[in-house]
Amino acid sequence: MLACSGCGTRSGRVHSRCQRCIADAAVGGQETVIRLLVRRLFCDNADCAKRTFVEQVVGVDDFAFRRRHNYGTIVIDMDTHGPIDVLPDRLGDTFAGWLRAHPGAKAVCRDRAGSYAEGARLGAPDAVQVADPFHLLYNLTDKVDRIVRAHRKCLHDRPAAEAVAQPEPLNSEPVEGRRAELTRQRHAEVHALWDKGVGTTAISKALNLDDKTVRRYARAETAGELLTQVARRGSDLDEHTGFLVQRWPEGCTNAARLAQDLRGRGYRGSERTVRRLIQDLARHRDATGRRLDDRAETTADHQLDYPPCGRSR
Repeated sequence: MLACSGCGTRSGRVHSRCQRCIADAAVGGQETVIRLLVRRLFCDNADCAKRTFVEQVVGVDDFAFRRRHNYGTIVIDMDTHGPIDVLPDRLGDTFAGWLRAHPGAKAVCRDRAGSYAEGARLGAPDAVQVADPFHLLYNLTDKVDRIVRAHRKCLHDRPAAEAVAQPEPLNSEPVEGRRAELTRQRHAEVHALWDKGVGTTAISKALNLDDKTVRRYARAETAGELLTQVARRGSDLDEHTGFLVQRWPEGCTNAARLAQDLRGRGYRGSERTVRRLIQDLARHRDATGRRLDDRAETTADHQLDYPPCGRSR
């Protein structure tokens, strides 16, 4: 039996049922949805303007008419999230009187104030009192903080993460070929004019080079510095080389699979670049003398992070 919110007549005759979804605060980073089955009842009072009504869920909280001086209470319809009434103060007796004047509340959503709890107990003794989402999280945070403070001696510093050994540069061989010869020739020509006091603009016109290129060659004391810069010029994959070296001995040598894992780590390059690098890895040996394509036994916890993959495409 439920009292009509319009006239107070009690009724148990069901008109219909519907399901409502209430979005609650996230728990553990996961979305929380409460599915509530609501009954709509007939009002048997012929003089009542409401022909049907549903269970009432009201929310109550305080607000400031004038901060630090005068406070009141606002009553909210939790179904529509709209205000129902404003009370002149935040006393429990005032809220209890409002509930008696508006019977039928099935639930009261409130904060942790004792006055509202007492008012709900006196004005709607059959209503369920629940905390609003903000204070649920506040209560949880407060409780966890107290537990942590009580067991502070049990806490230990987080162990330092093991650094992943970075591999030796795969392109450490001396740079030779036509490009290296051209670099040495241009470096000699630029410095021949630069040492005579010729400016960068005149040098760029005489050698048909860009001003930035001339300045870069002029700053390099030897051609070897320029060749080293060319050799060290990497790709988007350079910062992920350590990850590949770590995954390789675990048996994951599939370029497509590795490229997919790398994209999850922010890699924007192509699968072809990954394939070229793992081909270079296959030609190098690790510090223990084993080839990097020797399969290693994967641990159970690592399998939780990365599913096993083989050579097949």
